[in-house]
Amino acid sequence: MPRVSAAEKERSHNRIIEEASRLLRSGGLETTSVSDVMNSAGLTHGGFYRHFKSKDELVGAAFHFATQDVTRAMRAAETQAERLKALDNYISTYLSVEHVDDLSNGCPLAALSGEAARTDGAARQSASEALKTTTQLIANAIGGAESVAMSKANTIACLLVGTISLARIAVSNADRDQLLKDAKEAIGGLLG
Repeated sequence: MPRVSAAEKERSHNRIIEEASRLLRSGGLETTSVSDVMNSAGLTHGGFYRHFKSKDELVGAAFHFATQDVTRAMRAAETQAERLKALDNYISTYLSVEHVDDLSNGCPLAALSGEAARTDGAARQSASEALKTTTQLIANAIGGAESVAMSKANTIACLLVGTISLARIAVSNADRDQLLKDAKEAIGGLLG
């Protein structure tokens, strides 16, 4: 069997994480198997352990990847004006029907925090880190006194994650839309 180059191993590793991130958000922690992830990545199940020690480690990496993906624009913003614009775009995208309908590419907190709360491993740790990362980025965009900005950021994060979680279980489009509208108004009030 030919030896795999370091670059090819890294590409495979990244492909596994990306597929795990997508599959875990859409299917959940319990129902998404290592075989599902490896198959989706176009790799064999046996190759998994060349990349990760356990499914728990993979879940942690996938959660981190998803968080970095959905907060990319906020992390890239350099000036206060750019941070505020990125936050506005983040909130608009987050509180959209498209986000409600697309579990596989949305916020990992909205998709997985309920399941992650029932674990003690990397999933829970990664969810906690994702929350810290997201709230800090929101607080940075809000600016001003750190304690006030962080308090608002925590409230906004709760509104975002809670709204998407509830909108996803709404039976009617009208109920879903009302939840999204009310959250936008509440966040607008917090941001002034």
